[in-house]
Amino acid sequence: MSTNTNAKSAVLTPIASAQPETPKAPAPAKAQEPVVQAVKGDKQPDISKADFLAHAKSITLTIDGVEYSVDPRQFSTGSYGYFHTGKAHVKVNGVSVKCQLQVNCTVVNSKNA
Repeated sequence: MSTNTNAKSAVLTPIASAQPETPKAPAPAKAQEPVVQAVKGDKQPDISKADFLAHAKSITLTIDGVEYSVDPRQFSTGSYGYFHTGKAHVKVNGVSVKCQLQVNCTVVNSKNA
């Protein structure tokens, strides 16, 4: 009986994919809204609570062609802004889908006023 002293251990290496990776196309650029950056230490709103509540008019929000009135109000937290709640119908693949709608548009730093 002979012993094979020349036996080598096998090393397994993963086989590369037969198809090279194709680079992904960059995501389409999104429309950029102007960004308003707060100045450090700026803790006051642009308008006082009294002025806002006295002069703010309702704004209109359009969803899928339907206009909704978003009214100014003071929130229970003391901050102020615009608010609307209700139902909205949105078409998805030709089907009218009933959705719950809640819009809360708070004046930045209004709670501190």
